[in-house]
Amino acid sequence: MTPASDHGGDEIPLHGGITNQGRIVRVGPTVRRPRRPTSPATAALLMHLERVGFDGAPRALGVDDDGREVLSYVGGEAVVDPVPEWALSDAALVSVAELLRRYHAAVATFDPAGHVWPDQVPPGFRDGLVSHNDPNLDNVVFSGGRAVGLIDFDLAAPGSAVWDVACAGLQWAPLREAVGDGHVEFSRTWAQGGRQRAERTRRWITAHERDMRAALRG
Repeated sequence: MTPASDHGGDEIPLHGGITNQGRIVRVGPTVRRPRRPTSPATAALLMHLERVGFDGAPRALGVDDDGREVLSYVGGEAVVDPVPEWALSDAALVSVAELLRRYHAAVATFDPAGHVWPDQVPPGFRDGLVSHNDPNLDNVVFSGGRAVGLIDFDLAAPGSAVWDVACAGLQWAPLREAVGDGHVEFSRTWAQGGRQRAERTRRWITAHERDMRAALRG
């Protein structure tokens, strides 16, 4: 990629995530983050999403003078602890499902061959589609209570829509209790009662039913 022109301005730390915590900053309308061996693959993926008109991901803008990736800033609000009430709504849940469906449709025509990807998805869950693989709460951007953008494509790699749906369901249904790992302590309000989790899981699966049936037939 060609180097990005530097917009200048103050660097504002962006919070959330674990691997690059404290190393991702906003500069004006851009985000700067450390490069990885798989950064060229991620850039190719993001450029494809831009070409096909998918508006739910950052744009790859190149590399700055410090050797960092430069991405467009996706405006909105990510879900971080303490989890806000609006993020627990059925409308928010369904909007995440809709965003994932749109991403999978957009990425279906992308050819991952010739790029170095993270070894992220078990072989049995790879069907050639490049899945996001990390659709956690803090990697989905909301506007007006609706999911509008996916961020942090560091773990994107050949996988499948079903794998993404399962990974997202762990957090968004949620199918596991709130946990603390020393970096991120998800609010205990997220660990709802069993009946409510079961209903959210039903809604989550229903929202993806067509995609899951197609995958099972394949």
